[in-house]
Amino acid sequence: MTAESIPTLERSSSLVARIDEALARSMESFCRVSGSSTPEMLDLVNALTRVTSAGGKRIRPQLFYWGYRAGGEADRPEIIELATAIELFHVFALVHDDLMDLADTRRGVPTAHKQLAALHRERGWNGDAEHFGVSAGILAGDALCIWADMTISQNPPPNGRAEPFRRAYDEMRLELISGQYLDIATGGSGDTSMTSALRLARLKSGNYSVSMPLRLGALAGGVDQDTVRGFEAFGTVLGEAFQMHDDVLGVFGSAAEVGKPVGEDIRQGKRTTLIAAALASAPPAVAARLLELLADPELSEAGVAEAKEIITSSGALDEVRGMLRDRVHSAKRTLAGLRLADEVRQALHDLVKIVARSD
Repeated sequence: MTAESIPTLERSSSLVARIDEALARSMESFCRVSGSSTPEMLDLVNALTRVTSAGGKRIRPQLFYWGYRAGGEADRPEIIELATAIELFHVFALVHDDLMDLADTRRGVPTAHKQLAALHRERGWNGDAEHFGVSAGILAGDALCIWADMTISQNPPPNGRAEPFRRAYDEMRLELISGQYLDIATGGSGDTSMTSALRLARLKSGNYSVSMPLRLGALAGGVDQDTVRGFEAFGTVLGEAFQMHDDVLGVFGSAAEVGKPVGEDIRQGKRTTLIAAALASAPPAVAARLLELLADPELSEAGVAEAKEIITSSGALDEVRGMLRDRVHSAKRTLAGLRLADEVRQALHDLVKIVARSD
């Protein structure tokens, strides 16, 4: 059976399996190369391997792959390796995001810095275990970012496309840093507007999760500029939908769905689209109460439940869900207007459902 004849869902599952296999091989190589400098480096690699192998839908490498295939290029092993580099960079971003959020779990397992802090305690080392974990977590994330770069250098896009690909990849990395800084700065500045929340959704997550992986794949595959622009429009609205769904899950989902305790967005005072909508719609006294709850990192479960009730009664939950649906419909309309092979169009249509958790 040829790749072209495999049904879409089976093909998608097969692609994820190939990415997972390549990712496992990459982490084994990472272990060998890193351990050759000093055996202690294996502590960091082991923590990263556990986070990397704990799951994830591999959305970004899938988008990259189908962006590449949109150019009519044949499948080739080095493209899977490049897709793996996109996922490695994503895990690096998660490791540092967990440090900034002081998160305990990710994808249902201890975060990298918590694993390393536990290692310090188990070995009975001197000094503060938590500080050691944070310090080692920074280094672990940095090492993985470097490994992603090395993977790209060893598997450049074909036909002289390495330079535009690398330029766009570097732009993505800088934009992610801008988004992360905006995230912490918004919490400090107290900006609660929907305009700010949407800008954050695009910079911190949406573009980096959807638009840029698709664009990187298109650049690697030599896709024409009209299609690249169409992918950017498709990815922008779908990326916003992706973040909006995460905003909703972060408050109203389950720990199994998000891979970490629910309610942390409230305790951390995240200025999400859900919070922006609630503060704009709730009566002044109620909005003020929600701001009090958001400012409490030690907020009890009862406090989280109170915040959820304010968000629901204000109509914010329904409003954000409506905004999410609008963006999904817009993404589908944009996709329908692009000149793509049926295989690529169907794969991207299926990914819309996965990215936005929407039919």
